[in-house]
Amino acid sequence: MRLVVSGYYGFGNAGDEAVLAGMLRAFAQAGVERSAFTALSADPQATEQDHGVGAVPRMDMRQVRRAIHDASALISGGGSLFQDATSLRSVVYYAWILRMAHRLGKPVVVYAQGIGPLRRRTSRWLVRRVIGPAAYVSVRDERSRDLLVQIGVARDDIHVTSDPAFALEQPSREEGLSLLRRAGADVSRPVVGLAPRPWANADVASLVSSLARSLMARGYGVALMPMQAVQDRPLCDPCPVGASVLSENFAGNITACAAMESVVAMRLHALIFGAMGGAALVGIAYDPKVHAFMETLGQSDYVTGLNEARSELVADAVERAMADAASRERLSAAVERLRTEAYANAERVVRHLGVSA
Repeated sequence: MRLVVSGYYGFGNAGDEAVLAGMLRAFAQAGVERSAFTALSADPQATEQDHGVGAVPRMDMRQVRRAIHDASALISGGGSLFQDATSLRSVVYYAWILRMAHRLGKPVVVYAQGIGPLRRRTSRWLVRRVIGPAAYVSVRDERSRDLLVQIGVARDDIHVTSDPAFALEQPSREEGLSLLRRAGADVSRPVVGLAPRPWANADVASLVSSLARSLMARGYGVALMPMQAVQDRPLCDPCPVGASVLSENFAGNITACAAMESVVAMRLHALIFGAMGGAALVGIAYDPKVHAFMETLGQSDYVTGLNEARSELVADAVERAMADAASRERLSAAVERLRTEAYANAERVVRHLGVSA
């Protein structure tokens, strides 16, 4: 039995690598070991080394077709694969992979995906054509399910699940403190993690630098969390002396979050890492998926749009979130529910496909 998994893997993005690692952990508990998987990857060697799975180049269509031909099923996801916020290319690529599996007669599993935005008519048509006939469909939030229904995916068995990263093992606070010390963070103070990302014409670097100074002036340690080296690291370098910068490795970021008091993030998976570590969350939304996730956690009071974000106001929100006992109780309960659901989704797929290790 072989399963091919298609996603944004091998690009050095901590969030997507956490998605793959979480999927593999959940499927292992459901009885399917990682040796059964082949990932379509931008860097097959790194994917094989980091995750212990087979991998083929995602743009080598001859190898991709052979892998799908030899597989029992194709798993598409997780992540935000079907979206056209920046261009049509992502939708076209992932739709082509699903179309290939359909034409080869292979069951297609749409796994814990965040769908949208889909602003172009072509995008909506492609997604409807390839997701409609899938053997199993799960999405990571209500908004994604609603969008699929809105564009004409006519099925009543779309499962709303959780992000696969919730299946990852949670490190201890002591491990987190040790990692933060090695990174140069001042752990004698409560540590706040900041996870920026570039977006359009927004001056994110100035916002992050100003926010770091504001938090440090209020008595907090600051740790910058670049989730993607090429995009995020340049936003972290201008930050003030005394702020530490973590590596882009997803396991290191998850570990660090276990010892943080709060996480302020534009990146969805930085918020997920913070939630898993029990940190108070403040989301800066550049995309509807950030709003959707904070709603799922019962944290809507602590998310602001990127255009409205100001350093002092965000720092105020951090302090309110840390002091909001009721909100943190909701957050803890939501994380347990989402962790359970991350495993349950893999179990449903295994039962649906009738596969075993």
